[in-house]
Parts: sequence; C-alpha cells; structure tokens
Amino acid sequence: MPKRLLCLTLGVALSACSLVPAYQRPELPIPASWSTRPPEQTTTASATSEWWRSFGTAELDKLMIKGLGSNFNLQAAYSKVEQARGGAQVAAANRYPSVGIAAATGQGKPTVLGQASYEVDFWG
Repeated sequence: MPKRLLCLTLGVALSACSLVPAYQRPELPIPASWSTRPPEQTTTASATSEWWRSFGTAELDKLMIKGLGSNFNLQAAYSKVEQARGGAQVAAANRYPSVGIAAATGQGKPTVLGQASYEVDFWG
C-alpha cells in the first residue's frame, strides 16, 4: 500500500512538470510604411519564350530543345483538349436545325427529297 501511494504521489508530482521550452515569439521584420504599389516586375516569361537561354548553358539549351521537340505528355494533353472540344460540338449539335436530303429514282424519274426540322426545347 505505501508503494502504491508513493507511485501515485510521484506520478501526480511529475505530471505538473513540463519539458517543453517557453514559447518565444519570433521577431519579424516589419516595414516602416505600407505601400499598395505592386512590386516592379523585371521580366515575364511565357510558355513560348526561350527563358532558359538567359542561363547561358549549352547543355540546358540542348535539353530544352529535346524536351520541347518530343514532349509526348504535352501532345497527349493537346489531343485530349481537342477531343473534348469535338465532344462539346457534338453535344451542342441538337441546338441547330436538322437538314436532310435524299435522292431516289423510281420508274425512270429522278426524285429529290428535302427535309428540315427543328425542335424547340422550352424546359431544357
């Protein structure tokens, strides 16, 4: 019984101890005045510009030309965009009138038939 009491007392006493150091707020450099003017941009690089040439290394030039010439991921992404564009055009085709022409010959007389239809969708 005294061992249990000693362990309990020791446990309660040690639970009040913290090994975490005291928090010290870091010092941040704060400007003396606030400016709403955006920072000046020196240069802008687009996807079509040759931005890598500013490094002046022939090895990087070779790698970029090789990468841009055989970038199959980019070509696949372009193909997917074109496929989605085609799918959107097919999906929107029912917005336009439907026109059909047929030709037939019967009893020696050529016959040309034409048909145009449009369905108005009030609720869709």
